[in-house]
Amino acid sequence: MDRFEFQLAMLQKGAEELEKKIANFSTILQQLKTAAITIWVALIGWVFASKINALVPLGYVIIFGFWFLEATYWRVQFYLFEGVLGSYNTHAVPVPRSALGYMDFPS
Repeated sequence: MDRFEFQLAMLQKGAEELEKKIANFSTILQQLKTAAITIWVALIGWVFASKINALVPLGYVIIFGFWFLEATYWRVQFYLFEGVLGSYNTHAVPVPRSALGYMDFPS
């Protein structure tokens, strides 16, 4: 096995591990979304049924808490991408934009 085949095998293994981590985070995030929506709907129903308007700010806490947790999970995924893909891309040659199919707007 020469150096290129070894690097290719390591890249494939790293990509598989990254896919596993992303799938795990996506599952956790979906469960978190479901729980946050369920709790929020239950709270809003309770507010309407009991006529206690002081509980409405608690609904905002639930929504903003979920938003914060979702942002945290996306940040973790971003760092996973950077860590795995960035380590394999240290000697990459920059690719011109035209090679990727980008088109510039005429001026």
